Amino acid sequence: MKLKNKFFVTFLLSALLISNIQIISNAYEPDSSAPEINKNIVSSSARSDVTVKSINPVRYRKENVRKSTEYSPYKRASKSYGRGFTISVDRSVSFSVTASGADGLYSLGATVSHKESATRTNKKYKMAYIGCRCRYSVERGTRVVYNAMNGKILGKNPYVVKKPVSYQYELCPDR
Repeated sequence: MKLKNKFFVTFLLSALLISNIQIISNAYEPDSSAPEINKNIVSSSARSDVTVKSINPVRYRKENVRKSTEYSPYKRASKSYGRGFTISVDRSVSFSVTASGADGLYSLGATVSHKESATRTNKKYKMAYIGCRCRYSVERGTRVVYNAMNGKILGKNPYVVKKPVSYQYELCPDR
C-alpha cells in the first residue's frame, strides 16, 4: 500500500473514532433529578469491578540471545591484474543489514556502500584482484510473542539479524 493511502486510511479511521466518541457523549444526558451527580464518583482504581483494558496487549521479547561475529565472502573491488602489478580499489562495494526468521530472509533496507583507497601489490598470484569483505555482528535467538495482560505465550520463532561492523580489503586470486 502506498504511503499516501496509508495516511488517508489512518486519517479516516481517526475521524470515525472521534465522531463516534462525540455521538456517544451527546447521547448521554444526565438525569435532572440527580442534582449532586458528582458526589458519588469513585475512582476506577478503588473499584474492584472495573478492569483495565489494553488496546493491543500483544508484546514481543527475545529469548536465548547469542551474539557472534561472521564474515561475508569477498566481493570484487578492482579489476584483475597479473603478478608484479600494484592494484588499487576502483569501485564501491555494498553490504546490507539482513534479518531472517520463520517467514524467510528479509533485507531491512539498510545498505552500506564502502569504498576506501586501498592498494596491494600482487607478488603471489598469476592473476589477482582486491576483494572486500564485511565483518558482521550476528544476533541469533528466539522471538516470543505473548499477551501482556495474562502472560500467555502466543507464538515463538527463531531469528537471525546481521549488521555490518567493519570492512577488510585483501588480495584475492582470480581463478
